[in-house]
Amino acid sequence: MKKALVILTTLFLLVVIFLAFREKFTVVLFSEKNNEKMSVAKAAIKPGLVTSKNLTSLENYFTRLGDNGSPIDFQSVIIETLDGKTLVERNADVALNPASVMKLAICYLALKRFEPDHKFKTLAYTTGLVDESKQTLYGDIVIETEGDPNFTVADAISFGASIRSQGIKKVEGTLIIKGPMFLRHSSNSEYIYSKLKSAMGMRFSNTVPLEVVDRSKDEGKVLLSVHYSQPLKELLLSMNAFSDNYYAEHFGLMLGGIAAVETELETEFNLNPQQLEITHASGLDYNRITTRASVKIFQKMIGLLKSYQMKVEDIMPIVGVDSGTLATRLVGTPLLGAVAAKTGTLHVTDDGASILQGVIYTEQYGPVMFAIFNMVGKVNYFRQEQDQLLTELVAELGLTPKPVRLANIFPDQSPVLIDVKDFPEKKAYGRRGKGSRSKKHRR
Repeated sequence: MKKALVILTTLFLLVVIFLAFREKFTVVLFSEKNNEKMSVAKAAIKPGLVTSKNLTSLENYFTRLGDNGSPIDFQSVIIETLDGKTLVERNADVALNPASVMKLAICYLALKRFEPDHKFKTLAYTTGLVDESKQTLYGDIVIETEGDPNFTVADAISFGASIRSQGIKKVEGTLIIKGPMFLRHSSNSEYIYSKLKSAMGMRFSNTVPLEVVDRSKDEGKVLLSVHYSQPLKELLLSMNAFSDNYYAEHFGLMLGGIAAVETELETEFNLNPQQLEITHASGLDYNRITTRASVKIFQKMIGLLKSYQMKVEDIMPIVGVDSGTLATRLVGTPLLGAVAAKTGTLHVTDDGASILQGVIYTEQYGPVMFAIFNMVGKVNYFRQEQDQLLTELVAELGLTPKPVRLANIFPDQSPVLIDVKDFPEKKAYGRRGKGSRSKKHRR
């Protein structure tokens, strides 16, 4: 009897031990040479993401912002995996000013409209005849353009030299521009027309109103010169790295204008005017979007890049590595080389706005998306807080940063400032524009 009791007790303990540790083991059945065998192997348990709403780093971040005088209602944070799992969020449905992070939405629409390797073409042709003895073209020169945002005066001079090399020094006709013509850092039609004529180095006998469009016949065109831009993906990388407002505004015009851009985004992502409002494609002045909506658009862009076998860092700079607005950020942290992002900065509008959005490359989960929006405060202070928050959140969430590049992808350049008056606002499309500042900080 005593022996039986010992056996039962032993069996009971074995069952308890088995139940306690069964999740750490898996039983694998397989057949080999018609003999069934059983093998017990230790399971590889993938660590789960911490998604607590009471993350210490997040709470401390908002406490510091509040203590510094920045209203908590105008700060937002969201972190999501590519499959849409939200890890961290605070005020994610509050519409705030995205500043230059609006350029990411423009990137997405531009990639949809054109392929990443697309080069914008500018060509010159004529339907007239050249008298070589007099070095004179009898007819008009038509410049047909797709809207190269980086067409410069130097390009125009080279363009003209190519035409003159064909024995043309004088034109008994006019210079006609067909299509959206931009001259680096200007979209002013009168300025462009004047500069273009001067740079081409030829005498034109006639001038025409700027509203005149191509009146040449389709037949008998003679190609005089052609110029191609950099591939779209390179233009987007430069735009994002240096936050080039001119590129963004030009792309906005090529996409149909602000109203068309806003409508396309609202329709595709099911957004309402309380979630999205755009006045400038570059993100200048007053704009609004929620961090949740901004990340949703960003997620779609990442998917589109993947379909072209491209990665985020192909069109966005690596933080702390590449030249531009992020060259000195996150240096000396575990995140160096592991974050591709876009900044947004407004020193006056909304009493100061600073934005950081992008992806963190991790060992466990690949790219993890994030967006940090700050309003009403000093830009430099917000930047320091963003870097600290991102570093602490990654550690607290148990993510291991995975550097993707530690070499600068392009030489140093200087970002160029822009006058917002150079570009049409919403009122140009029959919609009422917003002011740059508001005491109530409209959302």
